Amino acid sequence: MPLALLPTPLQDAPRLAAELGIGRLLIKRDDLTGLAFGGNKARNLEFRMAEAVEQRADVFIAGLEVSPNSARQSTAAANVLGMHTILVLRAERDWDGRAIC
Repeated sequence: MPLALLPTPLQDAPRLAAELGIGRLLIKRDDLTGLAFGGNKARNLEFRMAEAVEQRADVFIAGLEVSPNSARQSTAAANVLGMHTILVLRAERDWDGRAIC
């Protein structure tokens, strides 16, 4: 399910390369995917949303860690496809790494 504007460009970073003492440095601009301020999750969402569309879903439910990028991009993808979004977010973790809901 095409959602992202691909391929994203590479941008030359000559000053950073000089500061690091290396040759040419190119930075992949995944912030320019076009889906809700971009990010690397757009590519994954293309696969997940294709399955939802194939099943004729009208609601997209996503269980996510609290991450503005994940929540924003999942919601944007569902909106583009005309689906209602329900986000189930886990906000905190205890010291053993278990989620506290």
